[in-house]
Amino acid sequence: MDHYLYLNVTDQVKIINVKGEAKGLITGKTYKDEVFISQFEVEFIEISH
Repeated sequence: MDHYLYLNVTDQVKIINVKGEAKGLITGKTYKDEVFISQFEVEFIEISH
């Protein structure tokens, strides 16, 4: 598993492409192939391969 801390400091939603499933450890959201980070939000992402 890989872990990434992402801070979106823009006023737009950011899309992060990932291969496989990911989980936001701060928000508890689960994602498949794309992670969406809201404006001015932080997320700690765990990616399963």
